[in-house]
Amino acid sequence: MQNYPEELVYAMSDSPTGPWEYKGKLMDTLDSSGTSHQAVLEFEDEWYFIYHTAALPTGGNYRRSVAIEKLNYNLDGTIQKITPTASGISDSSFSMKSFHDQNRYVRHLNGALRVDPIDNNSLDSRWHTVAGLANNGEDFISFQSENKPGFYLVRNGSDVELKKHDGTDSFKESATFKKVPGLADKNWVSLQTLNDENLYLYQRDNFTFGVNAVDSAEKNSRATLQLAEADATEVVLDKTSLTLEEGTSTTLHAKVTPNTALNKKVSFYSSNSDVATISESTYDAKTGETSITLKGKTAGSTEIIAVSEDGNYSAKTNVEVKKHEENPIEIKDVVISSNSKSKEINIEGILKNQSGRDITVKVEDPNGNFAYLDQTTTNDHGSFAFEFKLNDEVNGVFQVSIGAADLEKVYKSSFTYTVDTTDSGDKDGPNKDKENPGDKAESPTDKNDDSKNKDGKGLPSTATSMFNYLVIGALLIVGGVFTIFMRKRKIQE
Repeated sequence: MQNYPEELVYAMSDSPTGPWEYKGKLMDTLDSSGTSHQAVLEFEDEWYFIYHTAALPTGGNYRRSVAIEKLNYNLDGTIQKITPTASGISDSSFSMKSFHDQNRYVRHLNGALRVDPIDNNSLDSRWHTVAGLANNGEDFISFQSENKPGFYLVRNGSDVELKKHDGTDSFKESATFKKVPGLADKNWVSLQTLNDENLYLYQRDNFTFGVNAVDSAEKNSRATLQLAEADATEVVLDKTSLTLEEGTSTTLHAKVTPNTALNKKVSFYSSNSDVATISESTYDAKTGETSITLKGKTAGSTEIIAVSEDGNYSAKTNVEVKKHEENPIEIKDVVISSNSKSKEINIEGILKNQSGRDITVKVEDPNGNFAYLDQTTTNDHGSFAFEFKLNDEVNGVFQVSIGAADLEKVYKSSFTYTVDTTDSGDKDGPNKDKENPGDKAESPTDKNDDSKNKDGKGLPSTATSMFNYLVIGALLIVGGVFTIFMRKRKIQE
């Protein structure tokens, strides 16, 4: 307790004997009572704050009534400030929305009644509804201010005021109104004064709230209101669990229910900010969603907690952050095609996002001999291509190995080649430009393994042809020399 009339403040310590650190105000002074005489208790895992007010009729400093509110702690152990309410822990408060200006609500401001947009103090726009004080029939109602318990909306001539219940019959009559179907919309309501059915609670041109007769569509609109639940009853998250990699981000959205709640904003907390961090929250008034960007920081687990601004409701998302693992660089999407008529072989593939990398291809024939060996460089997109002709007419399966420097795995595949026996001179024959179906390469399979291209020796096709010509030439020279030698021998004989 502090000062008089008293306000409540509190301090915290790691020890009952201190030292104590002042943490701020717990509750403001009360209307019509100089003391509050608080107590705190835990019941079924919930914490409650018990105090007294002077809210009941004729209540005052020495005529007190018991009140109770939920006590909410922040993650750091501090306590959220408590606002005395007329609804307490068992009832809900209601709002009165204007039909004429549907972004405005009936509120009290310094004792005067107005129709205003919702501001940071939405409690001024909440009402605890009770059965009519002067007539408790089904269609009669009275409005007690939510954040000023004991003060009611009352008619005073053509005005409407906020006054403390004094227990008199005249007060009860001035605080009682009859609900009728909305004059501008039957799904809404209009509120007649108790003793004059021609007068209604009414929004004036200057946005003050009063009492007026209605005789036009315009006035019907000004005398029509929507009564709706004003309190948040639940927080809903769009994800209840998620997994992130270190350094990656995602967006998390939270909403409160019902949609008519006046304060839809939500606060977010991370139970372990070393694992995941959260950005500043943003609120979208159109959707009623509060959003944050969640970023994985280090491997581990944490909870992201979303709490309604009144502190009464929360929801959690379990977050697992894993170590970032770079995707291995691999040769992918390899396509091999062959044509037995032209003897042309095409090999294409991709080393994803790796431009300017040297790629080597080795082709072995069915007998294990080199058929082709060459190198090229990937383009800006990591694509590469080889095109060559087979010189030996060998039927069977050709093995293909494709590799690049620093790659752990060599890409392995194969294709089947069938020699075309069609007379190549019959250019106008029925098989012209037809590709032998058997010449199509087998679909590449995941034959990648840890084996390296150890047989790094071999000749490209052009070198192989030259080598063949040199061998034939050498044989011709040897044959010529042998013939000359035999002729000389005969002459000598």
